[in-house]
Amino acid sequence: MSSSTPSHHTANHRFRNPPGSPVREGSAGEMLGFIMNQLFSSFKTPIPSDHVLGGDEFRRQLAQARNPSVTWLGHSAFIIRLGGKIILTDPFLGETAGPAGFGPKRFVAAPITGAELPKADVLLVSHNHYDHLDAPTIEAYPYKADIQVIVPLGLGAFFTSRGYSKVIEQDWWESWHSGALKISTLLKHFTTPAAVSVTRTKRCGPALASSPTKAASGFRGTQRADLSLTRSAKGRGLSIWRWWLSEHMSRAN
Repeated sequence: MSSSTPSHHTANHRFRNPPGSPVREGSAGEMLGFIMNQLFSSFKTPIPSDHVLGGDEFRRQLAQARNPSVTWLGHSAFIIRLGGKIILTDPFLGETAGPAGFGPKRFVAAPITGAELPKADVLLVSHNHYDHLDAPTIEAYPYKADIQVIVPLGLGAFFTSRGYSKVIEQDWWESWHSGALKISTLLKHFTTPAAVSVTRTKRCGPALASSPTKAASGFRGTQRADLSLTRSAKGRGLSIWRWWLSEHMSRAN
């Protein structure tokens, strides 16, 4: 490898953890046990009656949401309004996190479908697990030609093959600008065991920042992309994974 190649890139176009990265302690057997328990356990997590808005109330509040604001759709799916832009993150709106309907099920139904997502300026995806990269939701989104998609290295083809035309892959620490909005990718360590930590895709997270405005308002939030079901054993190493930090600290006169 040349001296200009980042240390987390390998000679065969894969990716690996930086030196000193934490090693996942759980075994493959423990992960399999967790998945089987999610699939077949008769225990149902109790959901408080006021935990989820009804469909009509959710749509009413969504229509009235202002900029800046954050709307939670469940898990790591958010609608973020920041700096006059609308940003979607990890839009998993399916019933199960897995292929062909097989996988862990949601505790509560998604508030809307992929076809009902608003017309947004940017779509951010942290990594390629089914509970963060949901093909039916991605395929159902009606504004594919208009939205700017920003994904980790190795995931661009997933979107271009589904009709998205504005797709950017980011490596760790790279940034993208649009007016006052800046999106930067932060390092997110892999969650694979050390023996299989060389991967073809990356896991990372964009940092969102908007220039200060005159309004006295602001928000700051972080997202952790937790492990659920990977897309396949062969898929390890095909893209990076990432963290993202969203912030908008506005200044009053």
